[in-house]
Amino acid sequence: MSSPLITVYFDKVVIDEDYYNALLLDFGSDEGNVWIPRSLIHQLDETKGEMEIPVWFAEKEGLI
Repeated sequence: MSSPLITVYFDKVVIDEDYYNALLLDFGSDEGNVWIPRSLIHQLDETKGEMEIPVWFAEKEGLI
């Protein structure tokens, strides 16, 4: 059974290098920068500043 997804919004991608298995995203002053494992990103739109990730991960990182 797959985990439910949620759309979260970010300000900008800080680090997106191929040799990392995650992206470092800036979520603004409250949340700060958060590493998001590439394996948990189901959809990413850098121009809109939004991505879909599992709800459990967003809760764990304080993004919702």
